[in-house]
Amino acid sequence: MSTIVDLAFFDAIQASMEAEATLKDNIRASVRELDRTNRNITAVLNRVHSSPKEQVKVDLDNNMTDFQISIEEFLHGVVSLTNELSRLAVNAVTAGDFNRPVRIGKFLKELYSGFQLLNLKNDTLRKRFDSIKYDIKKVEEIIYDLTVRKLVGTQSESVSIAESIETDV
Repeated sequence: MSTIVDLAFFDAIQASMEAEATLKDNIRASVRELDRTNRNITAVLNRVHSSPKEQVKVDLDNNMTDFQISIEEFLHGVVSLTNELSRLAVNAVTAGDFNRPVRIGKFLKELYSGFQLLNLKNDTLRKRFDSIKYDIKKVEEIIYDLTVRKLVGTQSESVSIAESIETDV
């Protein structure tokens, strides 16, 4: 009896489905590992934001050798960094470190000028890039308040302080 349907076709589909299920399981395991790493990083960031700089010792064990991200994902991460730096500026003032917001402001402005060189067509990345302006504004307001209260010098003195700190590092 001849068959119209080749059953080997279904065997190939079953093998493909099993390979796909294995791949999904591997992806789930990787996502769980990334989630655990993200929680550790968040915990460290929270500790950094709430501790004086002398008390913070950060030691992240980075053993992810086969981890790859796209350029777009990297840029999203850099934008997230600017959000965290603006928070750090606020927390630094609270902790009494009045020169750190000046350094953060200078860094954010340089980073923003670098982003302006990019032709961003992606909607989500473009929107997140626009948020850098608000982070810069937030830090500038902090620096303005510190300057008015004479907790840091004038803008030119603040820039020279930041430059001297950069040369010390």
